[in-house]
Amino acid sequence: MDTAIHVVKFGSGLLTQGGSVKSDIKLHTERLLKQYKRNGLIVVSSGAVAIGGRIARELGYGEDSLGAEQLAGMGFAPVFSAWQEAFASHGVAVASTGITHHQLGGGRWYHRLGNRSEKRVLMRILRENAEAGIVTVLNESDMISNTELMRLATGGDNDGLAARVAIAMSAETLTIYSEHGGIFDANQRLVSTVDSRSVERLRTMLADRAKSAAGKGGVLAKADAAWAAACAGVNHVSITDVNGKNITRFVIG
Repeated sequence: MDTAIHVVKFGSGLLTQGGSVKSDIKLHTERLLKQYKRNGLIVVSSGAVAIGGRIARELGYGEDSLGAEQLAGMGFAPVFSAWQEAFASHGVAVASTGITHHQLGGGRWYHRLGNRSEKRVLMRILRENAEAGIVTVLNESDMISNTELMRLATGGDNDGLAARVAIAMSAETLTIYSEHGGIFDANQRLVSTVDSRSVERLRTMLADRAKSAAGKGGVLAKADAAWAAACAGVNHVSITDVNGKNITRFVIG
């Protein structure tokens, strides 16, 4: 029987502060292992751009001299190292790979010629890691696919990536963790459930909200990613805070 796949995504606000990785990553790791154990866990991690920005400033680069693609490339190693250290303290191995939406089936028509074989290889690696009890930490490869990424209908940045991985892996769950948890309406009331009757109304409400300061994905991107996963058959999809107090669930019906 195949190992159940659980995809979790962490936003920049949960992982970074002042351009450094928060010590909270150790608590996140403990919660993940308590809830999902080690088998089948795939972590999609933001934070690379924020950390890359701090590194760039320390090296004397001007405020706008580097794009998000370069900053992400500079910042992912510290993010991965933090996850690796946190999981290692519990005796859990961690693997990392750069991944693009092109590998999952996105991109222009001439990119799609090699997509099927690339996707098969990628899915095999993720599946083998899952079955071996190795946690895979992924980050969208901004340096390769940033232009196409911003046009995708499944959400921006790592929100869309998490959804696409969950769909491609036929995951049991997709959980998008954010600093403030689930989605709140204009009156600051928690939207506990999003379904086919309410999703368009929700999208309209979110469309004008500003994107988060640290990452490229805002609340609308998270909602679009979550809804895409739910529509594709991922059984349990939610946006939540790390304590599970403010949860928005996405269900078909």
